[in-house]
Amino acid sequence: MRKCMMGGEMTTGKRVALVGSKGMLATAVLAAAGEEWDVTSLDLPEFDITDQELVNRVMREIRPDIIINCAAYTNVDGCETEEALATRVNGVGPGYLAAVAKELDVTLVHISTDYVFSGLNTSPYTEEDMTDPQSGYGRSKLAGETAILESGLEKFFIIRTSWLYGPSGNNFVETILRLAKQREEL
Repeated sequence: MRKCMMGGEMTTGKRVALVGSKGMLATAVLAAAGEEWDVTSLDLPEFDITDQELVNRVMREIRPDIIINCAAYTNVDGCETEEALATRVNGVGPGYLAAVAKELDVTLVHISTDYVFSGLNTSPYTEEDMTDPQSGYGRSKLAGETAILESGLEKFFIIRTSWLYGPSGNNFVETILRLAKQREEL
């Protein structure tokens, strides 16, 4: 946890529950966190987003001001064969976070994906565009967005992003570099 000095006295800053804290995105979020953040890092195996009782108990203990959900089943190919698991992690789990966020009157920041769209647009997508996921991954992530929207939570952000880039984990840059070494043509 981080503490902040203000006016000569030690104070605690914004309490943040960082869910999925071992992943590439959460690692970057934690590195960028200011000293005013009081961060509790949560991830498997101690914290399972698909266990509603655990989610409720931990969030009630932490009493965060903000929940940042970086947890996800991100193996896009694996989601095709394990869509039920992907839906529990990417769909049901965010619903549990939204329900407890509503109960505690806190803000939820949820990371989603552009895979909730068909990918057929010739112009950039906007928030108003219709969703039409074409994969298990996209369907599972849309289920999470839907669970948040249907929870009644009013204080939330859903961020739709595509590839993540960073110094750790699987990312587009590393994938292209690996493929360039393996293949003559991409």
